[in-house]
Amino acid sequence: MNKKEWVYFAKGMLVCMVSVACLLGLSLWLLIYVNRDLQQEMSFEQVLNLILVTIIALMFPLIQYGQARWLWHTRHVPAGQQPEWMSEKTAHLPKIAKPWPQRLLEVGLQVGAMLLLLWLFGAYATQQRLVGIANEYDISSGTYLVCVLVLAAVPIAVLAWLVKMMREMVARKWDKQGLRYQLWWVWLWAYVFAFGLCVYLIQMMGVMMVRHLE
Repeated sequence: MNKKEWVYFAKGMLVCMVSVACLLGLSLWLLIYVNRDLQQEMSFEQVLNLILVTIIALMFPLIQYGQARWLWHTRHVPAGQQPEWMSEKTAHLPKIAKPWPQRLLEVGLQVGAMLLLLWLFGAYATQQRLVGIANEYDISSGTYLVCVLVLAAVPIAVLAWLVKMMREMVARKWDKQGLRYQLWWVWLWAYVFAFGLCVYLIQMMGVMMVRHLE
């Protein structure tokens, strides 16, 4: 690696170490606070899972926006010539005036996705049950994550179908060649991708906690 690459690597390592230290410190503080001050029994794994799921849920809008930028960046590239995912720098999405109903709908969908992630995976028992099923059949962590992708394809496909219906219903009177419709299309498909990625990240950390921390 050249000097510039070493600098990027060092910065990345520093950010990772600081993030891990902050995460562990927050987990320990919350563990002590809940068990001592609130007199509620929670294990370190339960606290860590709740914090990680919350962080990923809060990152949902950022992941969605990043994917929307990528979809917009590659919208005219033929299927066989698509660059590797996030391998190129992308520009900001074009700014357009959105009516308040559309803004409220987008905010509502984002908040709903974040709350759904917390409701599904905030409880550590959910991770234990899912990994417990994999343990019964002696499934490795890699195979488990592949199974997560396969099984998640069904609800993600349903979500994609709902998004398609919503796009057609909301944008029925819009010009399908216009900028507003194209950005709406990008926003919705980035929404589906972001939700699927968040589920995968949560499951990946869940299997690591259940199998290596307990």
